[in-house]
This record gives sequence, C-alpha cells and structure tokens, in this order.
Amino acid sequence: MLQPGAEVAVASVNGNPGLTVRVDDRVVGVLTFTIRRRAIERLWFVVDPSKLATFNRS
Repeated sequence: MLQPGAEVAVASVNGNPGLTVRVDDRVVGVLTFTIRRRAIERLWFVVDPSKLATFNRS
C-alpha cells in the first residue's frame, strides 16, 4: 500500500477525520478513525475498490 510514490493526505471520511492513500492519482486506501475522550477508539482501513469508487470519480 505505501509503496514509492504513494501520497497520504488528510481527509474527511463520512464526517470523521481520516487519511487517503493515493497511488498514480487513484485512491487505493482510506483510513478513518473515531475519537473518544481525546483518544483514538477505533480504526478502519478500507482497501476494497468498490467501496473506494466515490473517491475515484472523475
């Protein structure tokens, strides 16, 4: 996933803070998390291309 040339950027994902991972201008992964009591409570890392389709629309 984090190969040479991959770009990581801060993003809002479904209203939560997150990161996108891009390779060759395509999102190949999204990391999102929930925060509770000023700490990260849960992490989700999505790599399923069908679930990332909305991030890759032209």
